[in-house]
Amino acid sequence: MTEKMSLENQIVFKIKESAHWRVVLRPGEFKKERIGRLSELWKIVEETRVRFRGWDYPHISHRQEERVIGADYIGCWCRIERHIEYWRFYQSGQFIHLFAFKECDPMYAKILHEYLVKEVPFTSQQLNLISGFIDITSSIYTFTEIFEFASRLAQREVLYPECQIIIGMHNIMGWALSFSDFGRALYDLYIAKDEPLEKSWQLTSEDLITRTRELAIEASLWFFERFGLEMLKRVIADIQGGLFKGA
Repeated sequence: MTEKMSLENQIVFKIKESAHWRVVLRPGEFKKERIGRLSELWKIVEETRVRFRGWDYPHISHRQEERVIGADYIGCWCRIERHIEYWRFYQSGQFIHLFAFKECDPMYAKILHEYLVKEVPFTSQQLNLISGFIDITSSIYTFTEIFEFASRLAQREVLYPECQIIIGMHNIMGWALSFSDFGRALYDLYIAKDEPLEKSWQLTSEDLITRTRELAIEASLWFFERFGLEMLKRVIADIQGGLFKGA
């Protein structure tokens, strides 16, 4: 148990020391044992996780050393290539998820840097202000996966009849928006000048279920505006649509 907790703490520390996402999903009303058994928690996550692209949200590891069981929660973590994440799911219905930006990966960051060099005019002085890169397309996909997972939990009456959704970007000061798709247009540098960036939503389950993709678009708009980028809803919707082509 001590060794497992040590691994758990190590992965959380690794995530928090870099640029990362923090997601909290919780029902509007606290009920300590909303979900009666720990085994049911595993089943719910297994059946509601989102698999629109090559990596599931949230990721479930089947290695026992990467699974955690607490008095009133289950947890899971992984560290595979550019995927570093940790989550807990409580009997109360609360879900907490920490995961590193995939853009921390040097090869991924190189692509995003090359896009800006090729597509966006900027000075060497401006370049020195950039400490990392965020892929706009990947971020839209992530927002969509988060809201889709939350919607599925609402349909299972976990996030029911009301819920709170919190999404945060942490340790992103000086990070610039970019594209990995060179077919997309960006005309200026958009750099985070404040952090963390965090937004909270209070929603009815019905609203969450019926407006899942629209809420993800609105979340994308909110976060990108904090970088100084104003995108049209239809452009975000078009990018979002690419997530479902292989689904």
